[in-house]
Amino acid sequence: MSPWPLPLNYLAARVPPGRLLAGATRRAWRSVRARAEPASPPARELLDGIGCASAAELSRRLGSPGRALVAYDRFGLAEALARRFPAERERAVARAEEALSGRWTIFGREVEVSRDGGGTDWNLDPLTRLRFPPSPVRGTLSPSVQGADPKAAWAVGRGEQWVALGCAGVAAPERAARYAEAFTASLRDFAAENPLGAGVQWASPMEAALRLVCAGQAHALLSGQPALADPPHALALAQLAVGTARLLLARREDAGAIPNNHLVADLVGLLAAAALLPEWPEAPRWRAAGAAGLRREILAQTHADGTSFEGSVPYHRLALELFTAGALLARRARARLGEAYARRLAAMYAAARALLFQGGALPQLGDHDSGRVLAFRARPALDAGYLLPLGAAVTGDAALRLRPGVEDAEEALWTCGPAALERLAAAPPGPPPRSASFPEGGFHLLRRGGAEVALSCGRNGQAGVGGHSHNDKLAFELRLGGELVVCDPGSPCYTADPALRDAFRATRAHATVALDGAEQAPIPRGRPFALPDAARAVRLAFASGAEGERFAGEHQGYARLGVVHRRELLLADGGLLVLDRLLGAGAHEVELRWPFPDEEARLRPLTAGERLGVWAIPGTRLQPFDLERAVEVGPAASPRAVLVVAGSGPLAARLAPAGYAPGYGELRPSRTAVFTGRLACPATLCTVVLSPGAGAP
Repeated sequence: MSPWPLPLNYLAARVPPGRLLAGATRRAWRSVRARAEPASPPARELLDGIGCASAAELSRRLGSPGRALVAYDRFGLAEALARRFPAERERAVARAEEALSGRWTIFGREVEVSRDGGGTDWNLDPLTRLRFPPSPVRGTLSPSVQGADPKAAWAVGRGEQWVALGCAGVAAPERAARYAEAFTASLRDFAAENPLGAGVQWASPMEAALRLVCAGQAHALLSGQPALADPPHALALAQLAVGTARLLLARREDAGAIPNNHLVADLVGLLAAAALLPEWPEAPRWRAAGAAGLRREILAQTHADGTSFEGSVPYHRLALELFTAGALLARRARARLGEAYARRLAAMYAAARALLFQGGALPQLGDHDSGRVLAFRARPALDAGYLLPLGAAVTGDAALRLRPGVEDAEEALWTCGPAALERLAAAPPGPPPRSASFPEGGFHLLRRGGAEVALSCGRNGQAGVGGHSHNDKLAFELRLGGELVVCDPGSPCYTADPALRDAFRATRAHATVALDGAEQAPIPRGRPFALPDAARAVRLAFASGAEGERFAGEHQGYARLGVVHRRELLLADGGLLVLDRLLGAGAHEVELRWPFPDEEARLRPLTAGERLGVWAIPGTRLQPFDLERAVEVGPAASPRAVLVVAGSGPLAARLAPAGYAPGYGELRPSRTAVFTGRLACPATLCTVVLSPGAGAP
């Protein structure tokens, strides 16, 4: 018998029966409709439907303003780029040349994506060199090719390389003709090699929607170039728009128990199609469905405090880009989203401001698939500082920015135009962010001087079903002086390696306490996005005071073992105090784990000055710290921190090999400090992390 007091079908215990029934009904209806796959219209039908006498006339129509989410003024964009972002020309050209070379950077790795004989190998997983079958895949999210990752293939087919060509065409006008030719050739190649509904590139409606968004961006950025006036290109683009929109309506991802960001992307894709081809007879239906769905989903998929319901901070970035793209495309398609949408979007940007570490890095709590929608500039997977000037431009609230001027505002320029950028440049920024708590989202930020803690404590994502949450309750990331000291391990993969996926969302992968080798919540085998909310983590206290920033929370994940885990944090001027209380009875095998982002860590005694630094932090003087086995983190010549632990019983200390993924598909070796012992409960563990320079040598 399982020790977990959970029903076998835990969805039934967490999702209202009406929602489950409605989803089942939609799935059954669509399985019937799948027999008649959506089709792109033939050329003559397409031209007649739009009201064009020829493909040349269609080319002229598609070149008119307002048909994509980018600002249309190419000449103004070029001038603003040169004046405000002089380094962007070089970056944009380098990215475009990479797109032309066939050797792309995908998930942090340079890979070959060219097809023998020319063109792109659209069916390839370039990370493993495995290929997906070029056959129809009806409504399947992840085509089954053992060991291959569909996300890597989708990264090839999403069209971000087309956006790169478009941006470089604006930044370097003398090269625009060449980039336009490459874009049109690649788009036609995609259409020829990937018939609508066939193969891996059509397996995910979300990816199909994002591809159409990217194609529209590239076309708008390169408008006016002779290659875009080529009638075959106009027909290919229009057929892609109609076919994609029809597929999105037929396979809309709303049949699951808890619709998520995939459905939002589908709705954005419908608005992208309506904006690109407003003359097409089906466009009003696309516009209405996209707008109504977005109005509903922004309230369903975000909390009132502005955080995403996905159970992941990095997914807040993806959700924010999706809902922003929806807002921009709704304007282009002349669809109203309403005041409630605008208010919730503004709340999402305010939450992003509070959640970001200084310097613009995302706390990596929960899953991270490195997904982007507004792919105007290549950015590291954890970089999200650009969201603040973008939000300032989209919402009109310049106080979202942390710094004066328009640093990191390239996305704001591409989407909102030069005039919006100049308004930002003239407006003062907002005040520095303070400690912040988001109980609905389950994320909490402590800030003191140059120290920042981002902690996970709340319900699992997607209404407790799991979604993109991990068994990371009461775990945190710590940055000191902008340097990452204690990390979350990240998400190196999803479906391609189920065992690795589960290992990286397991309790022992995170900066928290593991008890008797147990998980905080069961990890259902074969369900990569299911994680029952067995831990039931809650915030108990959150306050700022003279001594520092305080947080307390607890979870019930070990209640079946007779123990409740309570963690208290004090972020003081000299460092961080972490007090772990195991409230209960009996003797248990305890592991206190502190993961680091690299292998630079070593055991050594505390110096006399460091001992004084530890005892200067309130609440440490009576703790029996193991002063001979502290952990120095970072290069020996310039350590980032020193960590020391005390326990209510003897603890063994060691450094264990681990892995750290700063983005999806990126995995590098790291180390974890592990303190273990068999302790009688109630038990207490105390950890102090000293800031660099705290205490004399």
